[in-house]
Amino acid sequence: MNLWNLRIPVRKSWVFLLLQIPLGLLVLGWLVAQSSAPLHAQSCPAFPNPSARFGYNVARDGGHTIDDYAVAALNGHWYLDYFTQVVPSRPAGMRYAQMIRPAFWQRATMTATVESTLANNPGTLWIVGNEPDRDKQDGLTPDEYATFYHDVYHFLKARDPASQVAIAGVVQSTPLRRRYLDMVLAAYQRDYGERLPVDVWTVHAFILPENYEWGASIPPGLDEFAAEGMQYAIENHDDLDIFQANLLAFRQWMAANGYRDTPLIVTEYGILLPDLAFPYPAVRTFMLGTFDYFLSATDESVGYPADANRLIQGWSWFSLNYPPFDPNTLFGHNGNLVEPNSGLILELGRDYSAYVAAQQVNDQLRLSVDDWQVTPSVILLGAGDEAGGTIPAPRAPLLTATTTPTITVRGTLHNNGTADGCRLTLKLWHRSADGKATLVAREQMAQLAAGASQPFAIAWQPAELSGGLHEVLLEVGADNAALGLAAATADREQKILVLTEEAAYFGFLPLIQSTSAVAATR
Repeated sequence: MNLWNLRIPVRKSWVFLLLQIPLGLLVLGWLVAQSSAPLHAQSCPAFPNPSARFGYNVARDGGHTIDDYAVAALNGHWYLDYFTQVVPSRPAGMRYAQMIRPAFWQRATMTATVESTLANNPGTLWIVGNEPDRDKQDGLTPDEYATFYHDVYHFLKARDPASQVAIAGVVQSTPLRRRYLDMVLAAYQRDYGERLPVDVWTVHAFILPENYEWGASIPPGLDEFAAEGMQYAIENHDDLDIFQANLLAFRQWMAANGYRDTPLIVTEYGILLPDLAFPYPAVRTFMLGTFDYFLSATDESVGYPADANRLIQGWSWFSLNYPPFDPNTLFGHNGNLVEPNSGLILELGRDYSAYVAAQQVNDQLRLSVDDWQVTPSVILLGAGDEAGGTIPAPRAPLLTATTTPTITVRGTLHNNGTADGCRLTLKLWHRSADGKATLVAREQMAQLAAGASQPFAIAWQPAELSGGLHEVLLEVGADNAALGLAAATADREQKILVLTEEAAYFGFLPLIQSTSAVAATR
């Protein structure tokens, strides 16, 4: 049927014709917890795949990068290398945590580099600095760090509101380091009139003495509190009781400062002291003991509610490849998973790999949408009885309408996978004729169990619609911090055609041409 040459009676009025014709409808799902229950209101675990919590730190010393190593065999799911990368390497599908350091922040090329990075990596994790409490790392006073964090946070959020901004990890969770953070929070509140905003808290989890001789040192600006420093002995370096107590104390500190509902990631920890004091068996015992603790530690008072009150949401072992300690140069650390130059996976690396592999969940989330409908409306304005006429082909420019129909999008969302979808958000986007995309409506689903289906409806009342073709995009996402399972997509096509013509009889409208959603997993 040729729509453009239909003979119909007309009157002097505006007609809005809503026509379904092919365009891209994206359904995006990030995977969530395993269950067989139907849709319900209770929350799901934030990390459906325990192995997705495991990461490691990559040392760039000697020009090395993660691509120099066959890391797929280690089974890690994410990494950081203390840099900002426009196109980070993602071997074996690993996630990459971006980091902005103070020195980089001052470079003339920073703006262009970070803007390109944001464009290529929307919604990614950004860590603002590294150990600002240590003079041999970022070395900032609390006031200096509050300013640095404020500027970076708002720079990132202004360009990508979905970016996940994390505060830098202090060396360890001790009373002196928590005092440093108290002073950061106070400086931020004083200077900017609001509580420090943060999407993710991070902390490092070493056990080192706090003094001016060796170890963690005294944080910049806290000389008057040096007596509060913990004087850990060398033999305390792998003490699991101290390790656990310090992390619980950090979660208690977070809750006391109003950050209980924020994820906590341990972004660096391990055994730094040489193998003369801590040989491989001791390092292995410590590493595996920390893994057991991370996966099991919960607290109903201070744990993260969205993650079944677990204390820690993710962790990164130090390190993948930092050179081992050399007694001649006094350079290097313990605990590397691979030999830095040859890339040989060491015994500790095999231990890491085996532990992570045992946590792997092979479930998948597969989303699809069918029964797709857009309920069109036709609005007439004005009056007149003049009959006859032809709807011509659209011509530009078309007039902007001042009264618009309600557009209702209906369908059924299916989860054909073996993992539940949790806290699903359905977002309806409108892309106007000029190409601008705007979020116009959103609906929530608490949970969609594996094998379940759920109808949905989203209504949109546009303030105005200009003449021409408009695109509608439906985006379905799951609120899940771990991306340990494959993403699911479903494609559908949808356009809205707005005609500004005179018509009196329009009972033949709308013409509906619909296609089925096709689910795919990538």
